[in-house]
Amino acid sequence: MLTVLLVDDEIDHLAILEMLLRIEGYRVICATSGAEALQLAAQERADLIITDFMMPGMNGLELVERLRADPRTRDVPIILTSAAPEPRVDAPPYDRFVQKPAEFDELLRIVRELTRST
Repeated sequence: MLTVLLVDDEIDHLAILEMLLRIEGYRVICATSGAEALQLAAQERADLIITDFMMPGMNGLELVERLRADPRTRDVPIILTSAAPEPRVDAPPYDRFVQKPAEFDELLRIVRELTRST
């Protein structure tokens, strides 16, 4: 069973996505902040990370950069999500960007694509 780490400060969004991914057969662990996500990522082996961009404290891009700097999470595929347009960065450290609100079927297609080799 593949494990997905979900990170979002919007509890309702987190709960809905968690439920949908569990129905599809994924093991899901959730964090409501970047700091909590870093702790969970150090404790649990995630096969994929989905994080929101706009969060208080550490935003999603900062979280991704910290995950990429850690040898334990450097190679884990990461999806960055946001209601805002994709952040402008020269070399995005995340694997895919998904605009919110995302169609679940499209997000699930991307999740499957990124976890195929896992």
